[in-house]
Amino acid sequence: MSEPTRTRVAQSEQIHGIQAISLHILRGIIPGFGERVLRFGGRILESNGQLQLGATDIQFAPGTLPDTIFISRLSLEHLLRDYIQEIPNIDTVQGVVAGVVPDATNGRIAKVIVQPKSNETAMVEFNAAMLVDCSGPAAMGLKLLEKTQGTGWGPYPKLSYDPKISYATALVPIADRLRKTLPIFTREVDGYSSYEKLGYLKSVIPNADQDDRIACIIRADDNNLMCGVGGWDLSSDMRPLSFSDYIQQIDSIWQNATNGALAAEDPSRAAVMDSLRAIEGALIEDEVVPRFKFCKMGPCYKIDYSKAPLPSNFVAVGDSFLRVNPTFGQGVSKALVDVASLNGALLDTKLLDRQGWSLPDTFSSEMIARQYPRVMHMWDSTKDSDYGRRGTELIPGESSDLGRFGRNYWRGIVRIASRDKAAAVGIIKSLQLIAPPLDLLRPSLFIRAIWNVVQGY
Repeated sequence: MSEPTRTRVAQSEQIHGIQAISLHILRGIIPGFGERVLRFGGRILESNGQLQLGATDIQFAPGTLPDTIFISRLSLEHLLRDYIQEIPNIDTVQGVVAGVVPDATNGRIAKVIVQPKSNETAMVEFNAAMLVDCSGPAAMGLKLLEKTQGTGWGPYPKLSYDPKISYATALVPIADRLRKTLPIFTREVDGYSSYEKLGYLKSVIPNADQDDRIACIIRADDNNLMCGVGGWDLSSDMRPLSFSDYIQQIDSIWQNATNGALAAEDPSRAAVMDSLRAIEGALIEDEVVPRFKFCKMGPCYKIDYSKAPLPSNFVAVGDSFLRVNPTFGQGVSKALVDVASLNGALLDTKLLDRQGWSLPDTFSSEMIARQYPRVMHMWDSTKDSDYGRRGTELIPGESSDLGRFGRNYWRGIVRIASRDKAAAVGIIKSLQLIAPPLDLLRPSLFIRAIWNVVQGY
C-alpha cells in the first residue's frame, strides 16, 4: 500500500485522537471495518489515553474501557476514500462548487454549479437531491446560500472566539530492536503490556494555572509514534526543533503538571521518559532526524442554520458549521457523529413521490433538530475550558467567568478519579463520547465533586 499524502489541509499530518464513538459509527456504516483498519496500518485497542490530568495520573482496571481506533489522519482518509470508490453508484467530480440555483419556490436547491478541475473555464450544472457542506473551515455552504439573491436564505448568525491554539507534530520511527526492550515494557509498568498493544504512550494535560502546554504521544500506524506538543497562546520559542528538545518539553510539562515533582519520584513516569531517551538513542545511531511540523489553528466558531430560512435539502457537517478546539481531539468524531445523524435522518425520512426530488420540505430542519443536541455539548465544554486559559479572545460581551463552575467541577471529579477507578472509567467514557456528559452529573458523583470543590482541591 502506498503512503497517502495530502497537503492542502493544515492538520493532515498532525497528531490526532479518535474517540470510541467513531469506532462504533464506522463499524455500523462500513462492512468489515475492522479488517480494513488493519489493512491500512491501524489497530483497534482499548481507549486508555495514559492520561495525566493536572497532578492526577488516571488509572483503570484492565478491560474496563471501550475500544477505539489508532490510525493516522491520512491513513483514515485513505481508508474512507477506498471504501467510497468501491460503491458502484457513486461518481466523483473534482472541482469547486461555484454557486447554487434555487427552485421556483425558493424552498430548496434545484441545481449546483460546479467548476470542474479538468476544465477550469467551464461551468457545469448538476441537479441536486441534497447538498451537504463538507468544506470544513471554508464553510462554503454559508457563502453559497447567503450570496444567492432573492431567496430569503440567511443571514445565519456566526459566533467565534479564538483560544490561539498552535501545535507541532513529528512522526518518529521505532527501531525494531527497541520493541521488546523499551523500559515501559521491561519494567512491567501498569498499562503497557507490549509494543503490539501500545496505543497512547502518554498524554499530559496540566491545569490552566500550571502550564499552557499539553503533550501527547500515540502509536498511530505500524512503525511510528506521533509525537505532539502544543497549547494556548504559545510563543514561537515553544516549538520543538529536535526530538531532544521535545523530550525536554515533555519533562517540563509533566513536572509542571505534578507541581514540581521529579520523574525519579514516579516509576511509571521514569519508565516513559527513559523509553523516550532510548528512542532518541536509536534515532542517533540510525542517523534519523524527525522533523516537527508546525500548525496554527484559527478561531473556533459555530454557525446556527436554525435561526434563518434554509433550503430544505441543505445540510452542513463537521467544521463546516461547528469548529471546536482541536487539542481535545474531537474533530474526527464530531464529523462522524454528524454523519450518523444524517444517516439516521435519511433512514427515518418518508420520501415523497414526486418527480425530480423526494426529500420532504422539512428535511433540513429535522436534520438540525437531530444533529445539534449531539454535538453542541462539545462546543459548550471546550469553550468553557478555553475561557479559563490566558490569552483566549472571547466572544464579544462574554466574560472569562463564563464556565468557571464547570472548570472547578471538572477538577473535582478528576480528584475523585485519582482514588476511584470506577469514576475514572466514567470520565473516559464521557470523553470518548460513548456516555453522555450528564453521566458526570449523576448524584453520587456530583455530591463528592462539589465537596472537593468546597474543600478547595
